[in-house]
Amino acid sequence: MLSTRQTKAQILEDATTLNDTIDIQKAEIVNLKDKLADKDKLTSQLYYDIELLRARGFKLGETIQHLTRAIDKLSG
Repeated sequence: MLSTRQTKAQILEDATTLNDTIDIQKAEIVNLKDKLADKDKLTSQLYYDIELLRARGFKLGETIQHLTRAIDKLSG
């Protein structure tokens, strides 16, 4: 059977181990939050780029239609 002194020492050791584990998990959570924030930024940038390309594509399509009509008028 453990003495009171041994029991206290074991409790302190267990508490220290638990605190270390908690600190490690907190650091992992912070790291995951940072990664998520980076992904959110990249996702936002991707959506912006897609909208920009759509706008440019629309303008390009409109320009092609005008050119096609102009060619048709010149040909006809």
